[in-house]
Amino acid sequence: MLVLLSREMFGVQNMMRAMDELKEPLLTIRNLVDLINRSPEVISKGDLSIVEMLRRNISRSLTMLAQASYVMRPEFAEFPELTPCDLSVAADTVIKAVSLSVAGSDLKMITEISRGLYVTGSPEYLERAAICLISNALRYAKTTVTVRTYRYGDAAYLSVTDDGDGIPPEDQPYIFAPWFSPGMGDGYDIGYGLLAAKSIANGLRGDISFESRDEGCTVTIKLPLYTGGALCSAQPVVRASAEYGYSVEAADALRERKSKTSHA
Repeated sequence: MLVLLSREMFGVQNMMRAMDELKEPLLTIRNLVDLINRSPEVISKGDLSIVEMLRRNISRSLTMLAQASYVMRPEFAEFPELTPCDLSVAADTVIKAVSLSVAGSDLKMITEISRGLYVTGSPEYLERAAICLISNALRYAKTTVTVRTYRYGDAAYLSVTDDGDGIPPEDQPYIFAPWFSPGMGDGYDIGYGLLAAKSIANGLRGDISFESRDEGCTVTIKLPLYTGGALCSAQPVVRASAEYGYSVEAADALRERKSKTSHA
């Protein structure tokens, strides 16, 4: 049985912080709906910018809710029964859904998907891991996100690359830590997607890594291939707070330091 995340890591204060982050897109949606109710002619006249804003904020809300529902679950959360499943199918499912949300924008997605990458896992949790990586890349990409699945040796890989500015060296030790995201203090959302992806990868006896360059970042999940025989069980995850010596207080202190630096 897998302890995904402990509620003590987050606490009521952190749940409230996540809910505060969700308020902004929901309030935007409410205001746009009110505008349409007051002036329905804006739609009949073909002002599709309002429809696009609605679509974008609904998509953002759903992504945040999907991630929050993962990290804010009861203290003990278990994987469903593990089965042989294709990592590339999980990635494909997420790619098709996300492609709809970026259609018509300046972002494009490049996919290089190898088939038949069977691992011991759960389609639901593999899709969650893919959502975390892809949504994170879309957030920081300038024009392109590349998603690849491939086999190397006895492992299956899911890698997601963005063409953003990369992760500052001083931020890199913390990217898998709870409630951290690069650019903290500059209006960025809370960061828990990569922590969730790390929990899933570790629980499935895999690993997660990243490579950052000036022209972008690549995050890669590595999982052992299923080769037949008995299924391995999920394993306990090292809590991120213990692994990084990281706490809510540390996150707040780092946010404050970065804020002072940016305004110096």
